[in-house]
Amino acid sequence: MRITEKGGAESRNCWDKESTRDDARAMRDRVKVPLTPSLVLTSGRLTLPGEPSTLNSKSWTGSHECLARAIRSGRWGEALSTFETQPVEGWVPVLLSLVREVRKPVVTFSRNVALSLSRLCRNACTYCNFRRVEVLKADDAIVNSAGLWNKTATIDQRPPERGLLLTPEEAISIAREGARVGCKEALIISGERPEARYESYNNVLKRYGCKSTVEYAASIARAITQEVNILPHTNVGVLGQDEVFELKEVNASLGLMIETSSFATCLEGGPHRYSPGKLPCLRYRTLFFAGKAKVPFTTGILVGIGETWRDRLESLFLIRDLHERYGHIQEVIIQGVKGSPDLEPDASFSDIMATVSLARLILPNEVAVQTAPNLIEGRYGEALNAGVDDWGGISPISSDEVNPEYPWPDVKILSEVTEKAGFRLRERLPVYPRLAREKEFVSSRIARIIESLGDDEGYARSYPFD
Repeated sequence: MRITEKGGAESRNCWDKESTRDDARAMRDRVKVPLTPSLVLTSGRLTLPGEPSTLNSKSWTGSHECLARAIRSGRWGEALSTFETQPVEGWVPVLLSLVREVRKPVVTFSRNVALSLSRLCRNACTYCNFRRVEVLKADDAIVNSAGLWNKTATIDQRPPERGLLLTPEEAISIAREGARVGCKEALIISGERPEARYESYNNVLKRYGCKSTVEYAASIARAITQEVNILPHTNVGVLGQDEVFELKEVNASLGLMIETSSFATCLEGGPHRYSPGKLPCLRYRTLFFAGKAKVPFTTGILVGIGETWRDRLESLFLIRDLHERYGHIQEVIIQGVKGSPDLEPDASFSDIMATVSLARLILPNEVAVQTAPNLIEGRYGEALNAGVDDWGGISPISSDEVNPEYPWPDVKILSEVTEKAGFRLRERLPVYPRLAREKEFVSSRIARIIESLGDDEGYARSYPFD
């Protein structure tokens, strides 16, 4: 199958280096996203809570005791000076000690089945393992792997055995099989707005009476709730306000990684330089819309895409402040990026676990901190000690759609490791217990399925390790 780039030779190439850089700078200057209670925009940069005017304050020694006092007092700006100047192995014991004081006794996971609507995507992130591998042929240029191509290029779809779009019949069949083996969550995912890039994909959408991937995802979720006793959770990229309301009606929860607060990743040389949907303000705006609409929401940040410790702290505070305003963030994923040609081979495990601990200390305790158990090389005990209290979605029949080469661990093994570390593993629904029976946060359609699948506490009804 051959796909011609939408718009032909006259279409604007949104992956063009100059236009992407200019768009990012314009957004950064025009959109004041970081105006939140914790983060203040001062002289063109964010100031963290308790950030000193100078790092040479006489009261700041950088010792473990000084770092612990700063974190307990919320003086994260002072703590940042240690994070930026000392090796992570030197100060992470302080974080682990503080995490032990605040973490919960229950660790959760969701038994899910994945429905990948399409792997085409308008973004071309250099580290992405989800976007479909494509061979691009330009008339007069060699096209690079990041996706910069001639405007008249054509694309050979690969792998050829799968269509451009998961059909409704296929989606229902997969959801039914998931429900049959005990899944409570139907994870609906797709590349972001491929209709903006691919004419052939757009034509397929039209056959189903849809103008966008978001509209199609909503129709799939609606069909699933009508025919299968399972709860949809959708993540298809950045959303507008009307799209959030449309998806809320037929989903238990929605998701979108904020990834990073750093605009530098969108500029020349950055991993998002060919990804118009990865501007931080657009992703933050989706979280804002979800909060206003009272939608249970999953978000998270990436570790290993060139961000700094300051960027990680800023991202976590942005998420925290939105949650404190709207109460809709259920979990924050801390995900290390696996290797790609343009980045380091892998995110450092120490950096990932330190970021987990920072998330646990910065975020309210009702917001879970999650990391994928298949991406941490079996070091489950270390992850639990760092502050992980949710293992995310684990499927008995689907592979990890983003990292398929890393299989899911056996839930029984996770249960044993979790209990050995002093915690209890429980299966949850894609909407967390504290929101599962809140009428503002779930539609009547979804509430009926929650009643069927959930227990009296709001967790999944069946015990997973029989």
